[in-house]
This record gives sequence, C-alpha cells and structure tokens, in this order.
Amino acid sequence: MSYITFLTRRYASGGRKSGFVSFITSVAIIGVMLGTLALNISLSVIAGFEKQLQANVVALTAEIEVRGFQRKPLTNYIAATKFMHDSIPGIRAIAPFAMREAIIKSRTSIEGIMLKGIDSAHDLTNINNHIVAGAFRLNSAAGALPTIIIGKRLAEKLLVSAGDSLVIFTLDGVPSPMNPARVDKAVIAGLYETGFGDFDDLFVYTGLASAQKMLALPPGSVSGFNIMAAQPDSIASVAANIESIMGYPYYALTMYDMYPNIFAWIELQKKPIPIVLGLIVIVAAFNIVATMLMIVLEKTHTIGILKTLGATAGDVRRLFLTQGIVISSLGVALGDAFGWALCAIQQTYHVVTLKSDIYFMSWAPIDMHLSMFVLVSIIALALGLAATYIPARIASRLLPLQALRFG
Repeated sequence: MSYITFLTRRYASGGRKSGFVSFITSVAIIGVMLGTLALNISLSVIAGFEKQLQANVVALTAEIEVRGFQRKPLTNYIAATKFMHDSIPGIRAIAPFAMREAIIKSRTSIEGIMLKGIDSAHDLTNINNHIVAGAFRLNSAAGALPTIIIGKRLAEKLLVSAGDSLVIFTLDGVPSPMNPARVDKAVIAGLYETGFGDFDDLFVYTGLASAQKMLALPPGSVSGFNIMAAQPDSIASVAANIESIMGYPYYALTMYDMYPNIFAWIELQKKPIPIVLGLIVIVAAFNIVATMLMIVLEKTHTIGILKTLGATAGDVRRLFLTQGIVISSLGVALGDAFGWALCAIQQTYHVVTLKSDIYFMSWAPIDMHLSMFVLVSIIALALGLAATYIPARIASRLLPLQALRFG
C-alpha cells in the first residue's frame, strides 16, 4: 500500500481526532448521492412516461390510422388490405376497423362514446391484455345480441358490469324523420382499463361485423385501417407512402398527428429536465469543492510535515485528488444503487399513483436503462474530479514553512 492510499483512507475515516473532517466528508458523499439519485430517477420517469404514452396510444389505435376522406367508407377492404401489405414497404401489420360516434344508454345513465368494430383475429389494439373483468369476446353467436367491451370508468358511470345489456344509438348525419337513429342492444362481454382515463371513458369495442351492421356501412366496407410500421422511425414515411399509392379517398394519420397534445406535453417535460437536474449535480460538485477546501484547511499542518519529509507538490495533489475521487465514487455508487432500487420498487409495486384523467395513466411509469445510469455516473464523476482539482492544486502549492506556521 502506497502512503498516498494510506493517507486517503485515514482522511476519509477522519481518525479519532478529526470528527469534523469525517462529518463534512459524509455530507459531501450524501450531496453527490442525492444529485445522482435525483437525476437517475427523473430521467427514468420521463423515459417511462414517453414509453407508456406511446404504448397506450398504440393499444387504443395504432401507429398509423388510415381513414376515408370526409368519413367516406373504404370499399372492398379485404382486397385493399392485401394490396397495401404487398405494395407498400415498411408495413408490419394491418387491421380493418369500423368506427363512428354513438350514444350508449343504461337503465340509469347515458353517455357519448366512440363505437369501434375490430376483427379480433387481426386485432392490433392490444385491448385483450387490459381486460379487468369478464372476457375479451367480440364475436357473437348467430342470432345472439352483439357483445361489446367497455372501459371500467365508463362502466362505473353507467352503473353496469360484465353480463349487463346496454342500448346503443348510432346515426349517420343530421337526425330527422327521414334519417332516424339506429337502435341496437348489446351485451357487455368484458371491461378494460388501460390507465388512459379519457380513452377508457370514450372507446367501446365490438366485433367488426357487428359494427358494420350497427353503423349501416355498405357491404365489404370499413371506416379505415389500423397499421403498425416495421420500424418506429419509419412511421411518417409509411403514412406518406400510403397516401401517395392508395390515393383518394385514403388519407393516413400517424399517432403523432392524431394526438399532438400528448406528445407535445412529453417533449415539453423533457426540455427543462437536463437543465434543472444538471444544476443539482453542479451544486453537488460545489459541495465537493467546499468540502475539499475545508479538508485542506484542516490538514494544512499535515501538508507542511509531508513536504518537509520529502513529499512533492505532485504527491500532495494526487493525495487530495484521490480523496475527491473517493468521495465522488462513493456518492455516485450509492446514488445509482438507491436510484435503481427505488425505480425497481415503483416499476413492480406502483407505489406512486397518478390521476389518469390528468396524466393519462394511473401510476408513475418507470423505464430504466443501464446505459442511462452509466452516462449519469460518468458525468457525475467527471464533475466531481473537476471540482476536486482546484482544492488539490491549492494544497500542492502550499510551502512547508507557511503550512507549519499556519498549523
């Protein structure tokens, strides 16, 4: 063991007569730990929000939604599905849907909804993974009432549960004696909950054939297609190709076009985070500067003795740089460990809950990446080393006589 390492360990522990040095060293370590912890958790939460919002949007619609211009039905959808899949590059999956605004009525309440018919054999909505009561069953037996899947929040408003029947009113255009509303009865097969409050209140799902009948669509027609791109970064280009190749009345919207306010909110949250949290790490770095300066003042007499015994300015500088690296490393390691543990707890047990009608999800999401923790650690260690250099240089430039007289 070199005497530099030996002295670093002694300075870190403070010794029996240096309780003050031990205390301020602990404060510096805690400061670095809290800065690293806050940065790791905040970045994980922001990444989690972005990932969960995209997953929720895709679960309810798709990455791309193709519709008919001015609500015009798209005819011969089976042939159109095959043509798009074979002719347009970058498409991973296609599913037709029939959708229109409707009114749903229970014995106690009435609500406006968006009725969406999907083909359960080629479903892209992922609603079946969010069923909380009943079953994901959209295809009714011949002669039986059509089955529907409604949101749990909507069910609470209507005071209904799985197995109850509801009345659905649909209309195409302005109601009049010549254009009366169509009235259908349906049975609730299951309840779903995505945590996306506004959407859970709005979307009601049924089988594609049932929706075509309820919405009085022409035979072989649908309202549009849900499409998933092969690569996430090709969504915009695939949508543009669909419009170019398919032509009128087809037009395509990406999930960013359909819900710009949601994704703009995420981008707005991401912009100030690095600045605000970077300031936390910088404050921790200044804490290291103050701590090392106090240690230099405390150990001035020791520095004089070391230089008298032959220690060079470089030896003294390395001594205090090593001390600063130890403080930074311990703080970063503890911040990473506690940050990962807290993120894992939230990810598993959903301790921190949110109001889904405000935040679009019922709990604070977490998306942890080892690369992100490593990057934060490197930045924190670099700032800690930079903060240590000034006190270490001051200590190395002390003259032995001045140091001994000061002591």
